[in-house]
Amino acid sequence: MTPQPRFVYVGSRTTIERGARGSGVEVYRVKQNEREWTLVQVVGGLTNPSFLVVDANKRFLYTVHGDRSEITSLAINSDTGTLTKVSTASTSGSNPVHLAIHPPLQSVLVANYATGSIVSIPISSDGVLGKAGRPLFLPGQPGPHRYEQLTSHPHQIAGDPSGRFFLVPDKGLDRVFTIAVSHQGQPEIVASAKTHPGAGPRHAIFHPTGRFAYVVNELDSTVTAYAFDSFSGQLSAIETVPTLPRNFLGANRAAALLASENGDFIFVSNRGHDSVVQFAVEGKTGRLSKGLWQPSLGQGPRFAVISPSGESLFVANELSDSIVSYEIGETGIAAGPFPTVDSGSPVSIAFI
Repeated sequence: MTPQPRFVYVGSRTTIERGARGSGVEVYRVKQNEREWTLVQVVGGLTNPSFLVVDANKRFLYTVHGDRSEITSLAINSDTGTLTKVSTASTSGSNPVHLAIHPPLQSVLVANYATGSIVSIPISSDGVLGKAGRPLFLPGQPGPHRYEQLTSHPHQIAGDPSGRFFLVPDKGLDRVFTIAVSHQGQPEIVASAKTHPGAGPRHAIFHPTGRFAYVVNELDSTVTAYAFDSFSGQLSAIETVPTLPRNFLGANRAAALLASENGDFIFVSNRGHDSVVQFAVEGKTGRLSKGLWQPSLGQGPRFAVISPSGESLFVANELSDSIVSYEIGETGIAAGPFPTVDSGSPVSIAFI
């Protein structure tokens, strides 16, 4: 079993423009049962640290600055979990919303939502960020949504299990791009799949086998299952299912998407319905069962993550300043939700 996490980091929205109440990156010590967190540090002076990732060696944490044009690296103290700022670098674009580390080339890939581009930024051995490479602008026709799909809006960079490819869901173009990185560190498009019009693909995950991928579509609150060709990077749609119960008629935006450790279940958060929906995965076909819904105990569950042990699912309720947890067992969500901690405008969680 994976060792229990020792520390957890929470990123937040911080600006008046976002109506935010966050104070930066919060550092918590985690007790054995995973649901007891003790605050040990708040790293202020960071504008909208809205997505966090920890490197494989657990030495550095990297954050985007939402609505800005930079990312920052911070060193992790292995004994205390506390953070020290190392460097900040331009993303050569606007509103970076997601990043992924590319270990073979010692670089980080960044999705610039507002400018529709992907860039690669080199990382030195001491965590210092270099100069961004040439941006890769994503091509295509915008979707039909009058406000959300005026141009390209890449929302995430999700690595496949082999490490060869990355999926980039583009909410503005109704496309999911497959990206590879050249030996020179330049991101390149190798394939793309078109979603149904107005879907607004937001996030993607892979099944642990690498045979299937799943994409949550924000604008129409659906999830699409794809077969994934690990040689060509091509996606082939299998089915699309709703993330909402049939009797819900209110406004909703689907948000977080994640899979259980063994790939038997996937989970999606709904902002509006304010819930987490669970689907069982049929291992041979990749198809999904009917949904089972759990309340999020808060408003706007934007982000969710499964702890390294695989035993807990945590959800960040951005609009009600809370993080809740669920116990995960052989049947998926087995218990919860349990209030875990109050946090201002939480939008990202990263464990070590």
